[in-house]
Amino acid sequence: MVLMPELCANESILSPPGDTLLETIEALAISETALAKRMNCPLKLVHEIIKGKALITPEIALQLESVLNVPATFWLERERRYRMELME
Repeated sequence: MVLMPELCANESILSPPGDTLLETIEALAISETALAKRMNCPLKLVHEIIKGKALITPEIALQLESVLNVPATFWLERERRYRMELME
């Protein structure tokens, strides 16, 4: 018999959208530096997004869509859900 950890219904694992961004660029073999260059934004901003310290704004979401071919609406919704979880 496999023992599984029990989770309460309202308990969740909080993960910033930057985790998804990092997984995406790793899967595409794009470095943070290359992403920043392609987005024409500071490397520090990319790093802060990945760490969950900077917001994915509509402008950034559009840049991510252009570079990664992942819809801007995905990034914005991921950011919205993360911020809502932080407030709970």
